[in-house]
Amino acid sequence: MQALELFLQKAAAFLKNKEKFLFFIKGLVALFLLYYLISSIGFHKTYLVFAGADIVFLAAALILMPLNITFQFLKWKQFATNCLGEQNNKVIFYSLISGMASGAVTPGRIGELSGRFLVMSDKNVLDVTAATLIDKMISFFVIVVVGFYAMLAFLGKVYMIPVFLLSALAVLFFSVNIFLFLMIFSDIFWKEWLRTFLKSNKITAPVYDRLQTVRLLNKKILLKNLFYSLLNYAVFISQFALLVAAFSQQVNFFSYWFAGSLMFFTKSLIPGISPGELGVREATSIYYLSYFSVADAAAFNASLSIYLINILLPSLLSFFVLFKKTGNA
Repeated sequence: MQALELFLQKAAAFLKNKEKFLFFIKGLVALFLLYYLISSIGFHKTYLVFAGADIVFLAAALILMPLNITFQFLKWKQFATNCLGEQNNKVIFYSLISGMASGAVTPGRIGELSGRFLVMSDKNVLDVTAATLIDKMISFFVIVVVGFYAMLAFLGKVYMIPVFLLSALAVLFFSVNIFLFLMIFSDIFWKEWLRTFLKSNKITAPVYDRLQTVRLLNKKILLKNLFYSLLNYAVFISQFALLVAAFSQQVNFFSYWFAGSLMFFTKSLIPGISPGELGVREATSIYYLSYFSVADAAAFNASLSIYLINILLPSLLSFFVLFKKTGNA
């Protein structure tokens, strides 16, 4: 009886912590999605496809991982150096990989916010948060723009949507993007319009006075970040194509790039329902790659491997680097 009471007390204390409870639920969602997908494909079949992967393509995707991290580092360095005043490349790198470790197990990788601040705790938490959000938003912008046009092509090819309607949507989206590009990458937007808006609001006015990041942003910093975001996007799309080729034993890179842009676009629009988007990424990959004659098992393994290579593996390495750094401190 005492053991039961103790268990119930612990369960009640756990449930009181909503954040832990929500994370627990989303973890169960991820496990359920992965289990459902693997069982639908077949455990044995999934394993055989994984074991029979082309080593050359698999190694090529793995070799691109450091390049992926390099571009992410250069992206983050623009804000860390110019807006946060951090000149030490080691600190910038540690904050990046700390964010990777925290984001690896959180929906939408929201944990990157706290992870980066953990290393840069001497900075203003609002500045680090704002810089991280803007950094992620630019990456999101690239994924959405490329993915949207890929989606238009997909809808026209698969669902026979009339060309005139797709063209109208393409022109409209292009016009909106040009407007947003000119606005966001304009010093006037950050130094005048946004400043006026934030300072005129009673809630945001005190925040703006403490927010150095927004005040120091300029077109040059944003354009450099956008450039590295495009390179970063090209790398992980190429990794995805290489992984599909490795597991499918077929070479059709253009189709795999196309499917990858659709997958990342769709995944980015779905609210974070599982840590690291596990299950969501795999399901969308299976759906889109099925139109390019890629077996479900190959699509599943490719999408799971992109997570293992680009998120989980760097996160494990980051734990080692940060542990070593702490031990030497």
